Amino acid sequence: MKMLPPVGWADVATKRDIDDLRLEIEQVRTDLQNQMHFRFDAVDQRFEMLEHKVMGALHKEMTAQTWRLVTAATAMFGLFAVIVRL
Repeated sequence: MKMLPPVGWADVATKRDIDDLRLEIEQVRTDLQNQMHFRFDAVDQRFEMLEHKVMGALHKEMTAQTWRLVTAATAMFGLFAVIVRL
């Protein structure tokens, strides 16, 4: 008791004060976790949208490239067929 500053008993924290503080800290912790989950879910959704966009663009370009390759190969075979007949 000698180490306590010279204040009245009203200024000393009680067990109830500590319990109330623990409850308040737990509530802040819970709120923070909920906000973090909300933010992470939003980021996950953005990444999923980006993935779908990239995969869609990749599929579109691969399809176009395949058609160009088939067209070029068909033209080459046609040209070879004409050359062989001459």
